[in-house]
Amino acid sequence: MKKCTLFLLAFVLCGILSAQELTPSQKIIVPLKEQQRTLDSLQAMSFKTAKKTAAKTTASTIFDTTVWAWHIDSTWGAGLSTAEKLNVFNTFWGQVDSFYSSFIGLPMYNWDSIINAMRTEISGGVSKGRFAGIIGQLSSYINDGHGQFYDYDMFSSPSYFGKPLLYGPSGAFGACVTMLDDSSAMVYTAMPGNPLGLAPGDLLLGYNGIPWKQLIAMILRHQLPNGVTHRSTDSATWHNYVSAILTNALLFDTLNVEKCDGTRVNFPTSEVWVPYSGTNFCTEQLDVAGVHKMTYNEFYTNNRMITSGVITGTGIGYVALYDCGDISGDSLYNTVKSLVEDSLAEGLIIDIRTNFGGSILTFMKAFYYLSYGDFPWMGWANRFNTTDRYNMNPSVGLPYIYGDTDDDPNFFDKKVALLVGPGAVSAGDMMQVMYAHHPSLKIIGKPTAGAFGSYRNIAMPYSNYFASRQNGDCYRAEDNTFFLSHRNFPIDSFVWFNRASVCNNEDNVLTTAIKWIKPDLSIRNLSVAPPTIKIYPNPSSGYFNIQINAPAAGSGQLKLYNSLGTVVAGMPINLVDGDNKFKLDLTGLRLPTGSYMLELRSEGIGTVVKKVAIIE
Repeated sequence: MKKCTLFLLAFVLCGILSAQELTPSQKIIVPLKEQQRTLDSLQAMSFKTAKKTAAKTTASTIFDTTVWAWHIDSTWGAGLSTAEKLNVFNTFWGQVDSFYSSFIGLPMYNWDSIINAMRTEISGGVSKGRFAGIIGQLSSYINDGHGQFYDYDMFSSPSYFGKPLLYGPSGAFGACVTMLDDSSAMVYTAMPGNPLGLAPGDLLLGYNGIPWKQLIAMILRHQLPNGVTHRSTDSATWHNYVSAILTNALLFDTLNVEKCDGTRVNFPTSEVWVPYSGTNFCTEQLDVAGVHKMTYNEFYTNNRMITSGVITGTGIGYVALYDCGDISGDSLYNTVKSLVEDSLAEGLIIDIRTNFGGSILTFMKAFYYLSYGDFPWMGWANRFNTTDRYNMNPSVGLPYIYGDTDDDPNFFDKKVALLVGPGAVSAGDMMQVMYAHHPSLKIIGKPTAGAFGSYRNIAMPYSNYFASRQNGDCYRAEDNTFFLSHRNFPIDSFVWFNRASVCNNEDNVLTTAIKWIKPDLSIRNLSVAPPTIKIYPNPSSGYFNIQINAPAAGSGQLKLYNSLGTVVAGMPINLVDGDNKFKLDLTGLRLPTGSYMLELRSEGIGTVVKKVAIIE
């Protein structure tokens, strides 16, 4: 195991590496994870109380600045006094102006001019909604994955058609969305029974016949209060904006969708906002054959951070790491060690396409197990003083502090793929800097968030306002003058989801890694063919006979979902390779007549969903 110096440990305990108060299990609070859970909770509460009586924004008013301004001013009223608003604004900017260390990675804005203009407008008297727009605009200039500035009241108040608020991405509607290379929005995973029947590969074109990327530009121009979490590069932040299309249906009349077969469907936005109890854990990954899929509750409630297994039919070990909240390093280390030594993995894929950060100690121990040799990898810088925004001191954390001695005798000499994406932030960003030193590792995916620093909360004078900033900035050990925040870290193979693959339920980012690790593996071996399922009688009034021809054995679950996404019946199953027969008995449940979704989920074969009907 790598021996950390006392100086490094001091950095960790002080929070310089994003660590917070320790628990006996060596797990730490991951601030960006907790922040996302808070926003999810507030948005979910707002959505559940949505009112459908107010007017939507129609195509004719989308371009009307006067209409937008009136809605923003009238929705939340006056809010705090002018003096109190200035206090909030100055508290945030005072911390950022004095201590933020990543101005050097931003465009050379005239900050004094920007801040003076904002202060002047606030001093003249603005509404609560307009003030939220101003602080959102300031956050956009800073564009930092650790730096947020919100009025939580915007998100906790009930939603309604026409509410002038830009919500961030969410799985609350049962479908998860990613951005394709052409800035279009695509569903990559969907839960059974989601309100619109969305499926992987569906393109969400926009609203009211206007492409979503054009609508984003209009919304930003009108400076609606903004709940989209910024990353630290323009590309990663834009990715988040595009992925937020579903949560902003209340602003428009009609959602325009293109199905995988090319059919175009227009949904009234009222259909998006039917009550729905399911929440998808949106990680920009598809199901992996042979590996358990992490759920929202497992991650946020049970604090699981890793899922792993051997990908069916490949011999390749797979690990998905969703946060870096274990300062012992044992969680990832033991998982990787087990795949290498117990499962005899013929290669490894470590997936951090979504990773909320935490402490670098989470991944260092596993790296030293996989790699060999002594080397410096990262240094830490901060500003020399509070008055010069650009004069950096790289000696705050010299590279040797972060470990340059490998005391672990092990070495994994097979190929390792690190899958990355815009959802990897903070320590998730930093992980690639270290792992790039493995001689047989390839970084595959899309550039990460670019937030190469740690998190600092800013104490605000009023409880409904939340603010944070980044502390410090990282540099690669080879160059202490080139700071990494706000920059795309170089990757070896740029590849992101393509629609044709997702329509076929294939994660082409994952298969790119598999084919690189084992190039002789035929395409048909990369994924397990879906089982054939026969269900009869259908419709049924009391039971379903389910016949499954499975291509692989494995344990799993049958679940029956109603139109709200609620599980109303189910049973565990054990599949054998070949023919299987089960009976799902609904006797005594008194389920109402209607359409239902029957889901088969097995770690050996993935997930299959069939539509069934029940008659009383």
